[in-house]
Amino acid sequence: MKIQQAHDLINKLPKAYETNANILSAGQRQRIGLARSFFGKPKLVVLDEPNSNLDGEGEVALMNAIQNARASNITTIIISHKPSILSIVDKILVLQDGQAKIFDEAKIVMKQLAGDENDK
Repeated sequence: MKIQQAHDLINKLPKAYETNANILSAGQRQRIGLARSFFGKPKLVVLDEPNSNLDGEGEVALMNAIQNARASNITTIIISHKPSILSIVDKILVLQDGQAKIFDEAKIVMKQLAGDENDK
């Protein structure tokens, strides 16, 4: 998420930067946290369930943030149960019972997962 997007979100709050964080929705807190995670151009960012509380607008902001991170050579590890975010990742690691089940290019893993679903 670009810092400007977080700034715009914050300025829409009742007291802008002086707004008590307790009144923020889970999605708003998550979007501000996302902007904070990319502040200062880190080399590595780990996002644990980054889309768990986001609405459609928040999902778009998240996808843009991940694409901007890639363009800025920031390695981003995403842990998620929601498949919507998988469309923009390079590689996927599938864990089952604490063990690596599949690790490969995203397109290959998605085909394997689709095949597993068809086998049921």
